[in-house]
Amino acid sequence: MIRLVFIIIILISNSSIVYGDIKDKFELYYFEDFSNKKFKYELPHKHNTSSKAKKIENGYLKVTVKPKMYGASSDKKNYKERAEYGKKIFFSKKFKSNKKFVVSFDARVDKNFKADKRTMIAQIRAENKMPGSPAAAVYLYEGGVMKCVDFRGKDKPSNYFKQNHTRIKSVTNNKIDVLDGDWHNFEIIMKLGEKDGYCKVSVDNKTIFEISNYDNIHGTKKMLARIGIYRDALPYEQTVYFDNFFIGIEK
Repeated sequence: MIRLVFIIIILISNSSIVYGDIKDKFELYYFEDFSNKKFKYELPHKHNTSSKAKKIENGYLKVTVKPKMYGASSDKKNYKERAEYGKKIFFSKKFKSNKKFVVSFDARVDKNFKADKRTMIAQIRAENKMPGSPAAAVYLYEGGVMKCVDFRGKDKPSNYFKQNHTRIKSVTNNKIDVLDGDWHNFEIIMKLGEKDGYCKVSVDNKTIFEISNYDNIHGTKKMLARIGIYRDALPYEQTVYFDNFFIGIEK
């Protein structure tokens, strides 16, 4: 009994420290701790994969994507599988698009997790469904990858984008292993702009990549913040756990 109480105290303490740091700099726009099993999300895919893949247990979101779990009508022919959850970011007089905003979440995998192909667990992208890359993303293949995409001018083709694909282990000298089975905090801070854009992606308070004065607008300033699994088709299932999904606007 004593050991159980000690573990619970440590988990709550770590979570509050991360969330507390964010609240000092960013005003709350949206927060989900998955304590409600009927939490709302705004990405009901065509084949209902979001509902099929999710399970709320012990106060976190468990997402399991299986082979042939096609979320969009084009996924089968494009060899994609997905189950995603997210929140639209509406800019307003209070939530101004020229301010920085943050998307933060905790995630972990089981120790036997593998990703032999591209496996995305979070992204910020334009709501208009334009083809090409998201503005920023987090992946679990190659031991963990984060990126901020430079669109390099209006209406450019996707092969013109600069991906800024950055491996977490390379930046941290293998000190952070996001596949070790422990919880890790992922954070994306952005300010939208065609010439004065800003983006910083971090894990466990360690900056992985940062860029300023670049183009991160792809068609519209209406954005979607997503978590879940979006992957190139694989012959095995993957499970990722999520918690403390936070969106905030710079104070």
